[in-house]
Amino acid sequence: MTDSFNVPDSTVPTKSEKKSIRKLYNQVGGALIAQYVLTYILVFIGETIAMPYVVEAKTEDGRDIYGFAQVTVMFCAPALASMIIFFCYNEMKKIKHSSMFKTEGVTVPLLLKTVGACLIFHRVGVSVLQYAVAIVLDMLGLGMPSFDFELAKDAGTTFIDLFSSIILAPVAEEMLFRGVVLREFSKVSRRFGIVMSALLFGLMHGNPYQFVMAAAVGVPLAYVTVKTGSLIPAIVGHMALNTAASLPGIVGLFDSSLYEGAYSFVSQAEYAIGAVTMMILWSKGEIKMPPYTDYHRKRTLPVMFTSAAMIVIMIIYCADIVLSVEFIEETAEAAAEEIRRIFTGVF
Repeated sequence: MTDSFNVPDSTVPTKSEKKSIRKLYNQVGGALIAQYVLTYILVFIGETIAMPYVVEAKTEDGRDIYGFAQVTVMFCAPALASMIIFFCYNEMKKIKHSSMFKTEGVTVPLLLKTVGACLIFHRVGVSVLQYAVAIVLDMLGLGMPSFDFELAKDAGTTFIDLFSSIILAPVAEEMLFRGVVLREFSKVSRRFGIVMSALLFGLMHGNPYQFVMAAAVGVPLAYVTVKTGSLIPAIVGHMALNTAASLPGIVGLFDSSLYEGAYSFVSQAEYAIGAVTMMILWSKGEIKMPPYTDYHRKRTLPVMFTSAAMIVIMIIYCADIVLSVEFIEETAEAAAEEIRRIFTGVF
């Protein structure tokens, strides 16, 4: 991926250049808006079809239990919408789909380094950033009722949960955010593309906890995509971190008393593997962000904030995050439960 708008002798963008760049931002913003709307359409269709198969159930403390029908619709609709937009966008721009899945330069060592980097960013996102969010929300007397549910323990629900988390979501999300957002933004500035695709990836998740974690993880996923020009390393890294996040739950299916021990083990493993990976990358000088000069600054945020589509999607994403929290009764028990959820990964 290269900065295709880069003209060395030109610092201030001309009106026609601004128009071309704004058009690019509008196309990307339009794709994200289309994915958002299509997700709700697919959810509506899916819920209508699945309604006869929904079984109402609650836990002893009154929380909803989502079964196979609800989980299939809830988890698969966003992924399907992302894939549809990826293919439609490429067709509109006359881009070969296969060009984003090239294997040239994608080696086993590269994949291992990608996985290691993703694991450490994921762990920092969960243990540091999400913890900070929990503290801030508690100080403000806010909570997240949207996380107040559990998944049924039957085989079908467990399968679709794991399939969507480990396979479907990584492929679909990388196709949209690295295959469309990053690729297009990188035509203006590769560093800007890395940062903005990560930020939008986080915002898309719709709640403050997953926002900070996904935004953090989005950085190495975008970086390796820019470096290789292929979605394969990012998909592998995304699958690896989602697998690591799912392992405690898988262990807990066999014996719930082992869940927290498994979560602790996975957390320590992520720190260890990630730290070693980052030390290797730093020692070999393999981490070097693309340049971001005055040329790039004049063509990124100043122009992007004149893009109606980008403004609309960012407002939508931010509104989802704000609406995902609400005031709750401030008690020591509620605060302790919120912190426990962060550290155990149970929502």
